[in-house]
This record gives sequence, C-alpha cells and structure tokens, in this order.
Amino acid sequence: MTHTSPQKTKGRWGNLLSIAFSMVVDGAEGSILPVLFPMMRQSLGLSLSSLGILSAATRAVGAISGPLWAFVAGLSNRKAVLIFVTGVWGLWTVAIGLTQDFATLLAFSVIAAIGTAASAPIVTEIMGDLFSDEERGRASGVLYGISSAFGIIFIPLFGQLATLPEGWRLGFYIAGGMSVLSGVLVWLGFKDPGRGAAEPELAEVSAEKRERVNLFKWSEVRELFRVPTFTLMLVSRLLSGHLLMISFGVVYMVDVFGFENSQATLLFAPYVLSTVIGNFSGGWFSDRVNRRSPNAGRILVYQLIQVSFAIFAFFGLQFDWGSLWGFAPFFVALGFLQGLGPGFTRPILISVTLPEMRSTAFALFVSVFEALAWAIYNLLGGFLGERFGLQPVFLAVLVVLMLVNALFIFTLYKPYPRDVEKVKETLAARQDQLSAGSEA
Repeated sequence: MTHTSPQKTKGRWGNLLSIAFSMVVDGAEGSILPVLFPMMRQSLGLSLSSLGILSAATRAVGAISGPLWAFVAGLSNRKAVLIFVTGVWGLWTVAIGLTQDFATLLAFSVIAAIGTAASAPIVTEIMGDLFSDEERGRASGVLYGISSAFGIIFIPLFGQLATLPEGWRLGFYIAGGMSVLSGVLVWLGFKDPGRGAAEPELAEVSAEKRERVNLFKWSEVRELFRVPTFTLMLVSRLLSGHLLMISFGVVYMVDVFGFENSQATLLFAPYVLSTVIGNFSGGWFSDRVNRRSPNAGRILVYQLIQVSFAIFAFFGLQFDWGSLWGFAPFFVALGFLQGLGPGFTRPILISVTLPEMRSTAFALFVSVFEALAWAIYNLLGGFLGERFGLQPVFLAVLVVLMLVNALFIFTLYKPYPRDVEKVKETLAARQDQLSAGSEA
C-alpha cells in the first residue's frame, strides 16, 4: 500500500467562500418564517398551528427534493445545479411575499423549499472534496460560521420589518434577491475540484480518472445504510430536539414570557452571534480533538454538546428571568452550543463515506432525517403548544429529548473507527488499481 499524506486542494478556501453564500441564503430563508410569523399571523389571520404546518410542510418536501437534487448533481455538473437552485429557483421566495391567504402561502413556500433543500448536501459534499480530514473541522466551522454570521444581520433586520405595515413581505423579497445573487457568485467564483480531490489515497490520480472511478451509482445508496456509524448518526439526528428552538424560539418568548415581537427577535442577535463563534471555534477545536483522539474525540465532544444544551435550555427557558438582559446569557450559551455541532458531525460523516456517496449521505442526513425531525417537532410544537402551552413542549423536546440523544451517542464509539478504516482501505485499493492501469 502506497504511503500517503494529507492532500491540500489548490484554491480551496476561495472556492469554499464562493459556495458558502448559498448556505447563507438557506439560513436567511429559514429565518424569515419564525421571526416574522407573529406579524404574519395578524396579517393573514393564521393560528399557531399554521406555523407548525408551514415549517413541517417545507421540511417534508425538502426530504424528497434534497436526495433528488443530490442524485442529479451526482450524475451531472454540481456547479450548474447549484446555480439553478439558487440563482433561478430563488424567485419563488420572492413570490411568497405576494401571497394573500394561507393556501397560497403554503403552496409557494413548498415550491420554494424544493430548491432550498439542494444547497446543504451538495455544498457539504464539495467541502469534503476541497479539504482533507485534517482540515474538515475548520472548513465546516467556516462554512456554517459564514452562514450564521449573516444571520446576525438578517434576523434583527427581519425582526424590525415587523414595525412596518406588511413588512414581512419585504423580508421574502430580500431573501429571494439574495438567492439570485448567490447563484451569480457560484457562477463567477467557483471551480469544482472533482470528487475525491482531497483524499490522500487519490492524490496522484488525475481528476478525470477520479471522476470515473468515483462515479455515483444509484444502486450503491443501500450501501450507506450498511455503514453503522452513518445509520446511527441518522437516528441521532432524529433525536436533535434543539431544532424546535430555531422555529419556535421567537414565538415562545412572545407567548410564554410576554415580550413584544421586536424585543424577542433582539434576543436572537446574541444567540446567532454566539452560534458564529461556536461554528468557527468548534471547527478549530474539532481538528485538534481529532488529532489527539481520532477514534473517539469528535464523538465525545458531540455527546457533551447534547448534555450541555439540555442543561442551559432547562434553566434558561423554564424560568422567567424578567428582562432581555436576564435571558441573554442563556441564549448566548445555547447559540454557542448549537454552533459547535457542524464542526463535529460533518467530519464524522465524511470520514465514514466514500466521495461519490457524500452528497447522498448529506441529503439523507440534512434533507431527509433532519427535515423529518423538524417536521415532527414543528407539528408537535404547533398543535401541542395550542393545547398545553409551549413551555411544557420545550421542556420535553429541548431538555428531555436532548438527554436521550446524549445517551444514544454511546452507540457510536465502537463502529466509528472500523468504518473510517474501511473507507481508507477502499480508497487505497482504488489508488493501486488506477496506478496499475496507468502503468499498463
């Protein structure tokens, strides 16, 4: 077996910045609905359960369209797909701002979500092709950190739109325009490195040969579910109760503690700021942990994040701290813990999947299982929140369920090192095969 060293793809950071904006747009579109819903509720005569239905429906359709876009990108040009789903499909987000009733709002939101679901799996797969395992923590942190950083601007901005007559409509116009702009940035600034470009085992293989041997095959999708770490991570994603905080956090502060919509939105400025800090610092910390303990380090920290989030959610959201300043430290802590996650989960998944399967793996992880979890929690949040109040719902989902997830993560420690080694062995065998073919 040939000795290999980490491969550094030329122009990797510039390429990452070019595609990161599509993730920013994803985050912006996802932020508008929960932030402006109190005003939309008055404007269109909606109930609290409408928020649950809207959030669940858009996530559910993403669960279908996300893997389909990943499939299309796997068989065609990833850059072209990204340009289409952001630069062209983003016009549907503009159309949401024109709606006059719940039925039209739901229809346009679902159509817009078909394209929105494409960015995360494709961009994350590309990130794995730009960076070796030694840098994937930092790369994940930068990718999600940029997305969160723009949230510092957009979430308070969208919140202040609530002070304008029908201002929520302007929020969707802004998000749609940003989506079109992100497509232009991908077109002008991104150069696809090709699948497997950052794998040390394939460092000496030409891009053409890498694409040929790493060609996506639909029949191989079932192989993903034979990777224990991948399957267990999907279950863990279903148990990620913190997703409810993103959808119902503003409404929770309005309904449970009596804040004005614009005040509750301001609490999410420190939340998002600390998420950005968590993204960047978590990515850096992830790489350091992985160097010290490659077999268990990232899993351990991922587990501790769940426990810490549950503790801060209990003390920060189950008691009335009286003012924005009283709640702010808890929102900072919760945002920071949420920001740490991608720097650990994304490198774990990349390490146990082959290059050609990563887009599909992230489509399943983000577009299907995260969307399914989001849909379930949003529906429960809407319907159970109307019946019992949001406070007991938050206790069950953000505290109890997060602790259950922490216990479940114990199941990852044994299979993870074996799955990582299998990927390395497969890539090394491909290197030997391609090298032999070149010599012949």
